[in-house]
Amino acid sequence: MSIEIDEFCEKFDLDADSKNLLLDQSESLQDLILSQFAPKDTSRDCNNVFKKFVQSRMREEVGNDEENRTLTPEQRNFFDEFQLDEISQSTFLSSSRALQNIVLKDFEPKDRNRDMNANFMAFVRSRQVKLDETRKTRGHPGARLESRSRPDIKNFCKKFRLDTENFNELKKIPYEVQEEIIESFDPKDTSRDMNNLFAKFIKPHLVRGNDAERRPETRGSSLVTKTSTRTVVPRAAPCVPVSKEKVYLKKLLVRFPLNRDAEDVFKELPDYAQRRVQIEFAPRDTSRDCSAVFIKFCRDVHVRSFCEKWNLDDNSVELFNNLTFVEQQMTMEEFEPKDKARDCNMKFQSFVKSKIEGNGRPAKRERPETRERMEREERRPRKRPRQADEFQDFVDKYRLNRRSISIFESLSRTVQNIVLAKFKPRDTKTDCNAVFIKFAKAEEHRN
Repeated sequence: MSIEIDEFCEKFDLDADSKNLLLDQSESLQDLILSQFAPKDTSRDCNNVFKKFVQSRMREEVGNDEENRTLTPEQRNFFDEFQLDEISQSTFLSSSRALQNIVLKDFEPKDRNRDMNANFMAFVRSRQVKLDETRKTRGHPGARLESRSRPDIKNFCKKFRLDTENFNELKKIPYEVQEEIIESFDPKDTSRDMNNLFAKFIKPHLVRGNDAERRPETRGSSLVTKTSTRTVVPRAAPCVPVSKEKVYLKKLLVRFPLNRDAEDVFKELPDYAQRRVQIEFAPRDTSRDCSAVFIKFCRDVHVRSFCEKWNLDDNSVELFNNLTFVEQQMTMEEFEPKDKARDCNMKFQSFVKSKIEGNGRPAKRERPETRERMEREERRPRKRPRQADEFQDFVDKYRLNRRSISIFESLSRTVQNIVLAKFKPRDTKTDCNAVFIKFAKAEEHRN
């Protein structure tokens, strides 16, 4: 629910007061607000419209509660036990769910012979004050958003003896990211020079800080044209919903220093695997570069999520584990059975044997005529593009297998020339066949 509320507030650009108002409501009312709030004009400030909408839904909920009085057995027994009047009951029912649970658990007066209503009202007010103070404390799950003051980066730089260059780089970053960096940077050995370690730690945040600086600073202020006395009032662009991938990646980059390769690996994951990585990734030492550990964790989560998605049994998982990394990636991309309600293990095993073993690995049992036919096809001269020498150098350079070569030969000459000119992977030490196949298919679809 917290992720949905964050996305909802980012979608309509709600401020801290509006978000706090939404967090104070019950879960049922939060679901109602998230599903029904849809202002006509999202280019303007939606905070006043949102507050009026929430207040109207709160009045409707209180009216429905007073009319229906659908009490739970626990609440009814509580009211009967302490003989609470209508004012006390309405005060209890109009409070938040968290406060109701606290009152039901902790309200235990010593003298039950007297009227309990006055004691009950005082108890509810005191617990409401404590609940608000608890929410304001940092790190609480229901913490309220406070207006953030400027972080004290001078004392932070003095604490770790950072030089002027690191101080200026930290100063360029937005305040909320500065606050996250100050909280998360906690090296073990502070006796040695921290400048190189901090420069590597802050590097992923500098990219986002530079992107923010490139945005026009004149947005939100009145612009006056020189050729006319007319005041040009700026208008906000229509709000575009933020994809979940950007939300997950933004949260990860705030918490951990990740490089470009780690970001690319995360972007290639499906949505269900990205969500799982964002929740479960928690390395021990966050002061160092976590990119290598993050890449391995992403791939492990992708494989586990794939096996859990199709409910694979032990035989299917063992068959999947015996594949190479490239074959596993190709299987996870292409395996998509039509009937997902039934057991997919037989389909998965036949898919692996037909696609993987049929293309890259020969099956264990092979008929003689099939072997002879394959040998004849291998001896048959294959089609080559006009740049035969260039293509052979290309194959040798990236160690392309038979499947990659066949996909390349199926392309038109124009697309072949584009692939030969543009295909330049970053890491050529590892197997490039999966990256090449994906690149060639994308160029073929584009042209």
